[in-house]
Amino acid sequence: MNILGRILKSLRKLADSDRPVEAILGLFIIVIAVYFLVVGITSKTTNVVGGYTLNTTVDSVANLPTGSFVMIHGIQVGTVSNIHLNPTNYRVHIQMNINSNIKIPNDSSVEIVSAGLMSDKYIRVIPGSSNETFKPNDNVPGKSAETLEEMIGKMVFSL
Repeated sequence: MNILGRILKSLRKLADSDRPVEAILGLFIIVIAVYFLVVGITSKTTNVVGGYTLNTTVDSVANLPTGSFVMIHGIQVGTVSNIHLNPTNYRVHIQMNINSNIKIPNDSSVEIVSAGLMSDKYIRVIPGSSNETFKPNDNVPGKSAETLEEMIGKMVFSL
């Protein structure tokens, strides 16, 4: 018998007994656990298939993980496919895989930002206005992520 069957059998016994509150609470906990499992599985970042690669170099990624979103105006247009440290100049090289149907003007830039104070980081593309677009494997000017200390410092000194 599988685990779910055993759990349901135990809940039926509790429901038939004089403890229906415990049965309802157990069922509620199972529903919540299944919900978080489904949300966790379906919200994983998806890699862009069939796109093209753009590169950027920054001083710090501040815990930007591989697989992070690349976004323009809040819309995902790609993912971070590789991050590595250049052993010569100690700058961070980031490869981004961009959807093939998205053409980014070649006067655009990118910056590493976070959705909130403690949330995940992503790469924001700041689109330019040029009619020329980046070609595969071009380098996009990049700006490093601000650390939590820098953000707090800006808030404190702006008062």
